[in-house]
This record gives sequence, C-alpha cells and structure tokens, in this order.
Amino acid sequence: MLMTLAANMASLTGLSLIIGGTLALGAFTAPVLFQQFSRPEAGTAMTVIFRRYDVVLTVAFALVIIGEALRLWHCQGCLMNPMIGWLPTARVAATALLVIAMILGLFVLSPKLEALQTDPTLHTDSVKMAAFQTVHKQSEQVYKAKLMLGLILLALLATEFACAGCMTPMHKPCPMGATSSSVEAPATTTSTTPHHS
Repeated sequence: MLMTLAANMASLTGLSLIIGGTLALGAFTAPVLFQQFSRPEAGTAMTVIFRRYDVVLTVAFALVIIGEALRLWHCQGCLMNPMIGWLPTARVAATALLVIAMILGLFVLSPKLEALQTDPTLHTDSVKMAAFQTVHKQSEQVYKAKLMLGLILLALLATEFACAGCMTPMHKPCPMGATSSSVEAPATTTSTTPHHS
C-alpha cells in the first residue's frame, strides 16, 4: 500500500510539473513576451526562464523515473504476464522516450540555443540566425514530444488495470482487474451423509 502510494505520488508530481510547466511556458509565457518586447529582449528573457525551468524539469523527470521504478519493483512479474504485461511495458516505453527527450532538450538543444542567443552577432549574421532558427524549431518539437509523452504516461497511470492494483502482497500476478484483496483462499465444503435409522 505504501509502496503504491509513494510511486503514484512521485509519478503524478513529476508529470504535473512537466505537463503544467510545458503548457505554461509554451502556450502563455513565450507568446506574451514576444508580443510585448522586441525579439532580442524576449529571447534573452526566455533563455533565463528556460534555464531555471530546466532545474525544475530535471527534478520532475527524476520523480517520474523513481515512481516507475518503485511501481515495477512492487510489480515483479508484470512484464512477463501476458494478461497485464502490455500496461507496464507501455509505461516503461513512454518513460524511456520521455527520458530521451529530456536528455536531448537539456543537454543538447538548450546549450546550443543559449550559446546562439547570447552571441552579440546573432541578429547580424545570417548563417548564425539560420542555425538558431533550426535549433529553435527542433527544441519546439522536443517540447511538444515531452508534452505528448507526459499526457500518454498520465493516461496509462490512470487506467483501471494499473499494475500496482493487479498484484498480490507476495508480488504474484493476479487475473486482469483483480486486486490483492479479492484473492481469497478457496472455500472448503463439507458434505454430510444421511443417517438411516
């Protein structure tokens, strides 16, 4: 019970930060800044904002990974169970893709964007501007991918047949949809033989 609660809290907190933060920055913060300020000023501001959000994003991804690791540990044997194995396998796949997107965004695209954004010759050098636009487009695609993967993982966690609810206390797989409390020992029946007087 405590293991399932800890796993769900870690995963849901991390996903909330990922989904909420991505929507807040992409749908609200960036458009407003680029409408109210010049492109160089807005770009500099977004660089600072993204740098700070990357710290939050790192913690969020760590929580998602911890939650999935706890869930799989509690759910030993799920991946080998043909009745429920598709769900944890799908969650692991979504988590792995989310981690790949995180690494690509944090350690590849963000440093490139920041280096180009802080270059004083960016807006006068057509080659650097073209490179910036290419990397910026790639970064947008990665952010959209992280948002979609976060929503998919949230949907998988919300399904009725979550792995944590399909396991007995001894970590043995139960039938699909069954919980550990529903697994009971078979009832014994006693038969009586009639006595003839």
